[in-house]
Amino acid sequence: SQNTSIIYYTYLDTNLIHYKFKTGSYWIYKNDSTAVLDSIVVDSASTSFQAYGGSIPHSGNPQYILQAEIYEMKMHSFTSLQYFRDDLVFNLTYRNAGNNQNGFPGGQPIHIIKNDTGTVNGGLSIIAKFPSIVINGNNFVNADESKITAALQNQQEFAHDTYLFYAPNIGLIKREEDLGGGNIQSWSILRWHVIK
Repeated sequence: SQNTSIIYYTYLDTNLIHYKFKTGSYWIYKNDSTAVLDSIVVDSASTSFQAYGGSIPHSGNPQYILQAEIYEMKMHSFTSLQYFRDDLVFNLTYRNAGNNQNGFPGGQPIHIIKNDTGTVNGGLSIIAKFPSIVINGNNFVNADESKITAALQNQQEFAHDTYLFYAPNIGLIKREEDLGGGNIQSWSILRWHVIK
């Protein structure tokens, strides 16, 4: 008998869609101690489907192949001149995921869409949910806070333990980096322009 394949397509979690931003979107952040500004811009964005985890194991034919929707955003920071990419897949965002199928998803999880605090994945944990949070005079609703434990990362993307705050349809609204000895470097969103 001839081998046949059935392809299953999976799509982004409906809540993760709130974090899809198109080319030209940007965010401006202010250092809470020094008032220095930084900005991040989306240089390009694209959707594709990739084989995820190979075939689904079972006995007999046909072979089931899972194709996962991936939304890739290539971005850079004006201040640090760092170039990076964030990939959205299933209910996760990965920083600098691998470019080939065998390496995917790879990368470092930086955000997960889950209702439960305490959810952990590759050094990323959800530690708080905020019905509303005010940053630089702007009120953000349904925000969440994640912690990336530097020593537990899948892939070394953060030099120190880092706290990331996200809000739907806006993205990253605050970043805190624990430099040790009680020294926290904090950046808070000041202005933004997102293209959905």
